[in-house]
Amino acid sequence: ATLLAARLEPEDWEALLPRVGPLGRSVLRRRRDLPPSVMRALDAFGATDFVLGHDGPAIPEPAALPGAAAASSSAQRMNLNILRSLQRARRAFFIL
Repeated sequence: ATLLAARLEPEDWEALLPRVGPLGRSVLRRRRDLPPSVMRALDAFGATDFVLGHDGPAIPEPAALPGAAAASSSAQRMNLNILRSLQRARRAFFIL
């Protein structure tokens, strides 16, 4: 909400943009009252603002899973392969 109401000089916006995350910059892109120089600065971030991030832990290798040898390793490998495929597809789709 703050980004929707903030009133700054163009130089201040341009200095602030690198510290605002992709979600905040997407909010700013919808504003129609920002100067053209600020809109150009937003455009300079390009496709990096449209990549979905992943803040969760990495998917462990099957050997790192507790009880992997004793559990149904076939099902675990299948699940891990599916998850890794989804991660690769997401990276390929959003990193243009």
